[in-house]
Amino acid sequence: MRAAGHKIYPYLLGGVEIVRPNQVCACDITFVPMRRGYLCLTAVMDWYGRYVLAWHCPTAWTWSFVFETLEKAL
Repeated sequence: MRAAGHKIYPYLLGGVEIVRPNQVCACDITFVPMRRGYLCLTAVMDWYGRYVLAWHCPTAWTWSFVFETLEKAL
């Protein structure tokens, strides 16, 4: 659900035909609410096959785990 006032960004891949693996990948960082705070989940996915290339769910938030997940995916 979108919060009021949040900017809506355009879909930049409109019209792009995805025809092979490793042509388009996506990275997402999601905060999962837990009983005592949040858990952060980072995932990298290949859009051609909808396959998760790498994911990481650390116990402490740092930017380094995002880069570690990207390195695993590559």
